[in-house]
Amino acid sequence: MCNAIAGGDPDETISSRAGKARAAGREWGCILCAFLGWVATLIAGQPTDHCAESIETNEGSRAIIPDGD
Repeated sequence: MCNAIAGGDPDETISSRAGKARAAGREWGCILCAFLGWVATLIAGQPTDHCAESIETNEGSRAIIPDGD
């Protein structure tokens, strides 16, 4: 829901969108992925790159504000 409110594709997760933004060098993507990765690492109990693992290549085409292109 937060992704859709922020102008993203309603079918894409915020983790996927942030991962694409980070790969494109967008600062907000880097910051959000660092935070999400930290939280996912705490939950999983082992290091993880949550955003990279969450990228949905088939989603994001309906974003009002595209990220990662």
